[in-house]
Amino acid sequence: MKDLSVIFKECKRIVFEDNYSFAKKWKKENPDRVLIGIIPNYFPREIIHAANGLAVGIIGEGLKEPVSKERKESSTSSCSMLEGLFDIVQNKKYKDFDGFILPSQCHTLTANKEIKKINKKGKFIKYINFPQYFQTIIGDVLNHYLVLDVLKEINKINHVEVTAKTLNNSIQLFKENLKLTEKISSLREKNNISQNDLYYTVLSGLLIPIEEHNQILRNIIELLDDTEATDDKLFKVYAGAYC
Repeated sequence: MKDLSVIFKECKRIVFEDNYSFAKKWKKENPDRVLIGIIPNYFPREIIHAANGLAVGIIGEGLKEPVSKERKESSTSSCSMLEGLFDIVQNKKYKDFDGFILPSQCHTLTANKEIKKINKKGKFIKYINFPQYFQTIIGDVLNHYLVLDVLKEINKINHVEVTAKTLNNSIQLFKENLKLTEKISSLREKNNISQNDLYYTVLSGLLIPIEEHNQILRNIIELLDDTEATDDKLFKVYAGAYC
């Protein structure tokens, strides 16, 4: 098995590879696979996985480094959460993507003419318009129909029907991913894992299949000293947030 330093370097390489080559390679291995670009974490990735798809986190350069106190607020009109999407459009990296699920709250995003052109390239775009409260029946209904609408678009491409069995399998994979990530986080300090290494390890999971990321996390845990230890320094990884 590779040692920890090699694994961490590979995770960082995945994060900084800016053409989403790992995801595109995965898609080319099977004609029934689809790639859906998302602004993390605006849509349950488990659902896309159950439809034989890969939800790829569109990450801007500003989010590829762990947040530090020294980081200054961006003066640009678009926040770092959206930098990756504008880069995809401007540099035509959307080839092999089948669709995008984006937040509707950002006027800079919804008004961008270049992004609108993606629809004309045969890629679907769905904008999420979040309700005020998800607890209400209105919120439940809106969210339900959004999910069905996305699945309908994916089905047009690969004709895959999501079943209770496939969805449950996807949910279990993502639950395992969370447990593995929490395990590594709890052992971070005792095993001298840097915040940067943990950050890139978690972030890489937004760019590769969940099965591959789970295996990476298992390999890391195998190499760690997992005797009981408490990490009293809280380190948060923001996989998705919005201004």
